[in-house]
Amino acid sequence: MARSVAAPMPAALLALVLLSPVLAGGQVVLRWDGSDAAPPPATEGVQVTRLAWSAASAETGGSRHQLTVGGSIAALGLDPQADLAALAPSWGGIAWNNQQDLFDGDPATSWRDPGYTCSSILSGCDDIYASPGTYEIDLGARFYIDRVVIHSGLNDPAGIVRDFRVHLAADLPKQLWCCGPMHPVAAEIRDNREPVREVVLASQQRSRFLQIAVGEREEGWEIHDIQIFGRGFVEDAAYVSDVIPLERPMAWGDLRWSGSQEAGASVLIRTRTGTDADPERYWRFTGLADQKEEVSRSRYEGLSLGERAGTSYDRAHWSLWSAPYDFADSSGTPVLSPGPRAYVQLRIDFVPSALAGGRVDFVELRAATPAATELIGEVWPVEAEIGEWQRFTYFVFASIEDDDTGFDRLEIRSLSQLGAVVDARIGDRTVPFEVQEADPHRFVVSLPRMRPDDSGAIVELSFEARVLRYGASFDGRVWDSALALAPPQSINAGDATSEYDGNRATVTTRVRNDLLLQVHVSPAVITPNGDGANDALSLAYEILDLTGPAAVSVDVLDLAGRRIRRLHDGPVEIGLYTQVWDGRDDAGRRVAPGIYLGRVSLDTDERNDQRLEVLHVLY
Repeated sequence: MARSVAAPMPAALLALVLLSPVLAGGQVVLRWDGSDAAPPPATEGVQVTRLAWSAASAETGGSRHQLTVGGSIAALGLDPQADLAALAPSWGGIAWNNQQDLFDGDPATSWRDPGYTCSSILSGCDDIYASPGTYEIDLGARFYIDRVVIHSGLNDPAGIVRDFRVHLAADLPKQLWCCGPMHPVAAEIRDNREPVREVVLASQQRSRFLQIAVGEREEGWEIHDIQIFGRGFVEDAAYVSDVIPLERPMAWGDLRWSGSQEAGASVLIRTRTGTDADPERYWRFTGLADQKEEVSRSRYEGLSLGERAGTSYDRAHWSLWSAPYDFADSSGTPVLSPGPRAYVQLRIDFVPSALAGGRVDFVELRAATPAATELIGEVWPVEAEIGEWQRFTYFVFASIEDDDTGFDRLEIRSLSQLGAVVDARIGDRTVPFEVQEADPHRFVVSLPRMRPDDSGAIVELSFEARVLRYGASFDGRVWDSALALAPPQSINAGDATSEYDGNRATVTTRVRNDLLLQVHVSPAVITPNGDGANDALSLAYEILDLTGPAAVSVDVLDLAGRRIRRLHDGPVEIGLYTQVWDGRDDAGRRVAPGIYLGRVSLDTDERNDQRLEVLHVLY
């Protein structure tokens, strides 16, 4: 259902729509990069639309937060000589109790304090410190604080701050505009005689709040400036592109990028897609109790603050932000956001760690005329015995319009083990098929071409599979093999056929207690004498039902339990694996004849599973 109140499109966005090209072949690449970056190499039949990092505008849905923007984008790095206190207002920070002169980076301004004695404070002191001598600042963001410099008594040595201590906190105190001396104490200086006193902190945690507590002194003091210096990167930085429109709904292909992600830091790339130009809905109060009504964006912006009832996310017309794409997949990874759709937006979050950061040089998103206006996939049955071979049928409902390309290839991917394709049907007829590509987790089948005349027909593909985890998914894509550059179009899970009630493309299983299944050794006996017969054995194992990080180690042990050879040690996902042992130890020497043990050990955050198999060595 269309939205009843349409938000008018901003002029800048309308201009982008009119400039967005869709070629006759339907191949489009959206490329985000620096305005001075070299253009990508031309590819015949593909139109590249370049979008500069610096062009993101709030008017068209874009934003840039705490970034350095040039030929690439990256989280803002801290200049070790930059005064964070003076910069705090630019990040939304503020000094407490109108003490801006203390933190403005200008020693020519000063704050005179008449002083105090602990005996005059009703609530007493914390050692020699009390609330009349405290100065606080909200830095506006969290930073690693390296040092604090206090300028005092520059005009009169009698005004030098003698005793003070520093408190740092990651968050603001619950009670603002206060405060008495706080703990923990990051540093304390007693009997200072220097007008410019530097205190090295080298904090190991990010801090947003800082307090300087000055010790009691009846004659008072004069502080000219408090400077704060840090290191590393800002805590978070983000780039959100403009809402990018195309002339018609497009099928999304691969996303690829170039950049770097240093150890300990994260670069999170996400996408979302929509059917109209604005992901937000706008509301006004009607004046009747708390009732509100939806209005256009332009009308909302013209309302007084009292009339505005806020905004909400338009989930009916826009997808949520996708899960982050694996940064290692920069050579190309399928777009997770639904399509075909006519609007797309890109988001990049930089999450640095200490001195580690990251950058993105460019991002490319490939789009094409869709194979079908709508594709819905469903699998049956939706329950299975884990680890057992079973027949499944994948149903595809395809709505194909006259300007869609149609398709003749169907791909199924799964982390479960895929076996033989048994048969194929279109509508009520069995059709010929051919398996073009196959491996244990993917196959591609050629089918008779689906054209607009076939719109609404159900494609059925039956195949064998072994489900290896609870909630295993079967993901489908289609394409037209005659269009070599066209990206495959993903099939959305849902109600593809009324014949079954599954309405999903995932399969549940009965819960098993074990995660490590069926360790096999072949051959049973090896004779590693170099004659080419039975010189090595294979140790095969399957990993089931992982839901988080896991690692597997494969070792050969003697009967006393001592490790003599490590065959593998590293991260693992569900699936079938094989390690080979050639009868030698870690030093490369042949082992003595006898009986050994092959141990496969799986470690997760919650448990450890092990399997042992007997290995025989003869000469």
